Amino acid sequence: MERFLLGRWMSLILLLSLVPQYQVAAQTSKRDLAWLASEQAALDLIATVAKGANRVVVVEFRGYGTFMLPPPIHIQKKASEADAEKTLRLMLANDKRFQVKTDPDGAVIVFESGMPSDVLSIRVKRVEFSEEQRYNDNDAMNGVLQAPEVQAYFEAHNIVQPIDMGGFVNGSDPRLPHLEGAIENMTVLDALKHMLLVFGETGVYIEAVDTRGHRVVSISFCAAN
Repeated sequence: MERFLLGRWMSLILLLSLVPQYQVAAQTSKRDLAWLASEQAALDLIATVAKGANRVVVVEFRGYGTFMLPPPIHIQKKASEADAEKTLRLMLANDKRFQVKTDPDGAVIVFESGMPSDVLSIRVKRVEFSEEQRYNDNDAMNGVLQAPEVQAYFEAHNIVQPIDMGGFVNGSDPRLPHLEGAIENMTVLDALKHMLLVFGETGVYIEAVDTRGHRVVSISFCAAN
C-alpha cells in the first residue's frame, strides 16, 4: 500500500509543476490529508478482504478537482464474512455511492454508481511487454494503455492520462511474480484482472474531468499490508 501511495503522490508533485491546467498551490491542505488517510484506510481494508478471500477486486470511483480526490470513502471495519462480495457490501453499507458485484469470472467489482465502462471495455489485439514491464504492474498497465486501440479511442473521445512516474522495478528474478511476454485479445479490464491475479493486488480505476473538460483516467494498484 505504501508503494501505491508514494507513487501516486510523486506523480501528483510532478503533475503540479509541469501541467498548466493542474498548476495550483502545491501545499497539501488538511482536507487533502484527511482524504488521503480515508482512502488509504478504505483501500487497504478492501485489499485485505481480497487477499484473505483470494479474490480479484477492482475498485472504480470518480475523482473531483485538481487532485482527482473523491469525497472520503465511508467504510465500516471488515465484517467476519467468508464471502468477499458480501463482506464488501457490509463494509460499504454507509456509503450509498458504491455498489458491489461479482463478474462471471469471479472477480469482485466495487464501483461508484454511474461510472462509465467504455475505457475498461476497449479491446486490444496484442500487447508485448518489455522485461521491465513483465515484473512491474504499473509499467505493464501503461503498456496496455499505450496500445494503438486504446490511444485511438482516447484521441477520439478527448481522454488523457496523468503523467506517469513509472513503477518500482523488482528486477527480472524468475522467482518473483511476473507476466508472460504478451497478452492477446483482451479488454483493458481483462488485462487489469490478469495482472491482479499475477501480482496479488487490488486494482484502482479513477476517472475525473480536468479544467479543459477532458476526461482523465488513471489505473493503479494497491496491496494489503
